[in-house]
Amino acid sequence: MLRARVDIHVEEAFAALAKQRGMKTSDLLRSLVLAEVGAGGPPIGHVKPEPENAEVNELRVRLPAFLFDAAKARAKMRGMPPSRWAAALVQSNLSRHPVLNDDEINSVNTTNRELAAVGRNINQIARRLNEAFYDTERVRVESLAELTNTIVRTRNVIRALVRTSRQGWEAEEP
Repeated sequence: MLRARVDIHVEEAFAALAKQRGMKTSDLLRSLVLAEVGAGGPPIGHVKPEPENAEVNELRVRLPAFLFDAAKARAKMRGMPPSRWAAALVQSNLSRHPVLNDDEINSVNTTNRELAAVGRNINQIARRLNEAFYDTERVRVESLAELTNTIVRTRNVIRALVRTSRQGWEAEEP
């Protein structure tokens, strides 16, 4: 582990640079140190999508049997064929964004439907309030509390899904 003390302004500028490159400050520092001592390539930030260069190409990778078996097992756990799993792994690590499998995409779609239902309920409440602003009994506090609870549950589901997906694609450090 290396440590260095720097002025707060330098630290803030370094953090901004890491954010600009889509990296954690520790990852940027590691890549800079490795590049400086000749143990690594140039610093790598996240890869941004380029719509003009989005055609799909094939990449063949040869692996020892034990790694291939481990990759097949991980792919099976994610419900993907090994080739799709490997492509998603590369995409996730280069873009620094989680890649969702079909089940996760279905969960997000379900969540979107729930949020749309919440939006419709809020519209109905607003309509009732506009129709008779003096008759607030038509809008019950319990209904508003139920909407709040639904929104909180939905946010928690989305956060857990994204966190799980990110963790599933990160390389495990020794």
